[in-house]
Amino acid sequence: MKDSEVASSPGGVVLPVSEKDTWLLPFNTVAEIVAVPNAGANPPDSYEWRGMNLIVIDLDRKSHAPWNQKQLNAGLLAIIVCLRGDDDAVESTTHYAIPVRGQPAQIKSIDFDSFTPCDESVESEYALSSFMMDGALCHIPDLMSIQDAIDGA
Repeated sequence: MKDSEVASSPGGVVLPVSEKDTWLLPFNTVAEIVAVPNAGANPPDSYEWRGMNLIVIDLDRKSHAPWNQKQLNAGLLAIIVCLRGDDDAVESTTHYAIPVRGQPAQIKSIDFDSFTPCDESVESEYALSSFMMDGALCHIPDLMSIQDAIDGA
């Protein structure tokens, strides 16, 4: 896909976050995907990014979905932009990190007409809704709940 196609169409980042959970995030919520060299079996609890110490929210510590991308000899972290930041009345974090597990993240142009709603209840932690996209179960995450959990910690 060309950069001009991505910029002119609705789209997002498809982010595998656990063995069974894949998120679809709007472009503007993902600041960067970073490679953590020589990553161990599990992601770190925190990560230093651009002078900030970010909390790492690992939604899949109990599964066997790989975090370390063998072909890169690195683990991948998605740096998520919080929905509210420094200028809010409540002191809150501005970014946090989510480990990418399994297949690498993908940037996609989204054809919303191709979504198939799921009749099943949403069983994923922090999911607002679920749908099928390209034959795979995807979730729209509740980013505000994640940030509330971080700010309350």
